[in-house]
Amino acid sequence: MSARADQEILIVDDEQSVRDLLAYVLRGAGYAVRKANDASGCLACLSERKPDLALIDWLLPDACGLELTRTLKIGGDRRRIPVIMISARSRETDRITALDAGADDYMTKPFSTRELLARIESLLR
Repeated sequence: MSARADQEILIVDDEQSVRDLLAYVLRGAGYAVRKANDASGCLACLSERKPDLALIDWLLPDACGLELTRTLKIGGDRRRIPVIMISARSRETDRITALDAGADDYMTKPFSTRELLARIESLLR
């Protein structure tokens, strides 16, 4: 069994196809996965248990991913959860805004799943 099986990643994205693709890739790499389609679902998942990393989309139906990230980063032990913000927004100012909000990394859609896995592995070391 892979050591990754003990590591859980929370995917927060309102597009089911994106959640499903990311879950497929992450499970294939040996990670445990939970999914939420909005900020409320994310917070509900966090109340159950803390993931090792969160992938958060910028645009969510009930809140901005930036605000969700800020909320995570000010909240007790949740602030230690690495966050990779994923978004179609590709301007430099968008990346800087996300990092200023507390994201540990930023990836622009569409992205390489191999690069995403490398960034995840880097943050989980």
